[in-house]
Amino acid sequence: MGITQFFGLFKDSITQEVLEIIKQDWKNLVLVEMEGLRDPSASEGYARWRDLATSTMACVEVKSPQTVEESIKRKRVNNKEELRRQVEKLQTELRKSRKDKAMLEEMMLERDKRKAFLDEQIQFRDARIIKLELKLGKEKIVGEENEKER
Repeated sequence: MGITQFFGLFKDSITQEVLEIIKQDWKNLVLVEMEGLRDPSASEGYARWRDLATSTMACVEVKSPQTVEESIKRKRVNNKEELRRQVEKLQTELRKSRKDKAMLEEMMLERDKRKAFLDEQIQFRDARIIKLELKLGKEKIVGEENEKER
């Protein structure tokens, strides 16, 4: 189901607005890398952390909106480059998979040809065996008749 089909499932205005925002964000996907995971047990010491954070707030450097915007642009460019590299890698793997598939199909054709040849050889051999058995049976009958005549 695509985003447009999913979008059509919800009819109320609030949901429509939220889905419109999601739809807009979906057009501008950005890869987000997590720098570290937080231990869930860390919330036990939240009071200490909050007090520590408020005491050091005065020392925090405030970035200008332009600096933040530039860093976001750089990050988006880096993410686009990373996505481009991933797409290229996947395309290379796809080409390799297609080559492997073609090679396997050729091998299967070759196997089918060999199997058909061997089936013909078996049929020819079986026909020859039947022919020789008939000939042997006739010779036995002739041999028995010759013995009776003697």
